Amino acid sequence: LAANQIDTRPVNLFLTVFELDDVEAVRHRFAESFGLRTATEMLRLGEGVDQQTIMTTFFEKVSDKHQGPAAPPIDQQSIIVSLLSVPLDIFPGFIDAYLTNRLTNLVTKEGVISGQLYQKSQHQVQNTIYPFISLYYSSEGQELLQKWPKPPTNWKSIAAARETDPSLRQGGPLYNMANRDFLYEPYVAPEPAPPPAPKA
Repeated sequence: LAANQIDTRPVNLFLTVFELDDVEAVRHRFAESFGLRTATEMLRLGEGVDQQTIMTTFFEKVSDKHQGPAAPPIDQQSIIVSLLSVPLDIFPGFIDAYLTNRLTNLVTKEGVISGQLYQKSQHQVQNTIYPFISLYYSSEGQELLQKWPKPPTNWKSIAAARETDPSLRQGGPLYNMANRDFLYEPYVAPEPAPPPAPKA
């Protein structure tokens, strides 16, 4: 998780993204290897993992990847994860509305490499409260935060967002959509501590 954020700080400090070609097979292997988290059983993971906040969710793409400028090496790319909560009244046309009014606009921002929309898969190991997510890969990371639209996470920021984005106003195609956006940067392992100097 990057030090500076657009949104209030989430509980998840790390993010891993796996691209799959067979969700159901991977789901079964995941269950066999790590177990399924239920109300009474935690995942079979090491002691270094906070089991109260880990969330494993399968999403499937519902849009093509919209490309921005040329991409740097993957280990230099940051990612903005946008968690999307969608009210029932706009759910039927949400995908087209989001692609038309939000995603195609955000990928034009300088430093954005690509953007893609995903919906929650029917294959799950845990439930999630967000039916959609969008992933925006970036070559600039922290610099992009200054240009990124502030998510409407409270009534003041909702009002500010609607001032600049007509699609969020009453009657607009994304009215009452809620999003939480978080910036994650490539993990760099810390340098190992130098060995202690030999005693004289």
